[in-house]
Amino acid sequence: MKWDDIAVPCDLPETVDEISYERVVMNAGTTWDYIPWHFDPDYARSHGHPTIFVNTMHLAGFVDRIATDWAGPYSRVVRRKVSLKLLSYGRVEEAAKGTVRQTATLNVGISDEKAREIGKFIKGLGLKGVSHQVQGQQLRVSGKKRDDLQTAISKLRDNDFGIPLQFENFRD
Repeated sequence: MKWDDIAVPCDLPETVDEISYERVVMNAGTTWDYIPWHFDPDYARSHGHPTIFVNTMHLAGFVDRIATDWAGPYSRVVRRKVSLKLLSYGRVEEAAKGTVRQTATLNVGISDEKAREIGKFIKGLGLKGVSHQVQGQQLRVSGKKRDDLQTAISKLRDNDFGIPLQFENFRD
């Protein structure tokens, strides 16, 4: 399978990652990430977190697992370039045996309200000849001058819209 064969949106299988207190602590020990908020609930609460949490490497490994589960048993992740802004988290619910459950959704594409927000931002830049257009789950920005497009890209990267931005098909 080649990247050209993959189209967004692609249906990903539901993947469950059971996380317990012991697993969070073991993960911190395995990755030598001994920051106390990975194993000490009181320390985590004193720093504004509801409880302990897994480190970024665990989340990256989970994204790898989703990709390999989707692509099949002979697939492997060669390079990962995934922003954690792709994930949106549901509320934490109590589950059996003193555990909690939380749903994380992998966001694909751009929502209409985010597209409007980014479009308004691009118009506010005042770059002549630069326009935007919503195409499905993408926002297409076009312009006559390469310098204006590079300026727009630079300003978009400097601003945090709460979603990962990806720039494709930049051509002369």
